[in-house]
Amino acid sequence: MTAPGIELRWGGGFEEKESRGAVRGDLKTCSEIAVAGLKRFGLELRDRKYLVAHRLAAGERGVYGYTSASKTLHVNVREKSQEYSPRRKEMAIAGTLFHELVHCLRLETTPYDNLLEVAATEGLAYNLEFLFRRETSPWYRWPGVVQKIQVMPKEDIETIRKSFFAIAMNPDSWTDELHREWIGKTYRHKMGKGEIVGIEAVYRQLVAEREIPELMKLPATVLLAAE
Repeated sequence: MTAPGIELRWGGGFEEKESRGAVRGDLKTCSEIAVAGLKRFGLELRDRKYLVAHRLAAGERGVYGYTSASKTLHVNVREKSQEYSPRRKEMAIAGTLFHELVHCLRLETTPYDNLLEVAATEGLAYNLEFLFRRETSPWYRWPGVVQKIQVMPKEDIETIRKSFFAIAMNPDSWTDELHREWIGKTYRHKMGKGEIVGIEAVYRQLVAEREIPELMKLPATVLLAAE
């Protein structure tokens, strides 16, 4: 176990016991930090989650993760890293785990099967990760993307919103091509247009002082103010 409610499993690159031992302690500590962060925002794990650790391939940098199901999150880490100080490494991993746990919690009640939901869940994950990092490590600025999107020209965001909703509200919009166009293709700040819509919409909900547990359960159309 890494933290209460999280079971650690090993993915590619961690076949050797020595390699697993090199990161086990970091993953335990960081998962505890992430779970504690959820609790501070009124969120909690209601069932066991599985954290699958993968070793970064040679030449890859940073820490990144993804969520494959409501119970399963993945993190890609380096066995030994010279990129970060110990404290920065801890926050990089903890922030990534927190972000992916937000996705897991959202998936418990909401299927990830349309463009609106992709925008909504990414908006939640990035905004809550921003709040989490600001609280736990104000010196660690990522994901500054939340702040960067807030200073984008409002007319630009409104143009993106209208175009996105015109596509995403269509029941037939869940195609690989449209997903690549609106989510996979970088538009600005390393984000796709759909992600920008979600991040900006959730930010506005938080500014309006909506409770985080409530936002986590809202339908995407309501969360994004699409209707």
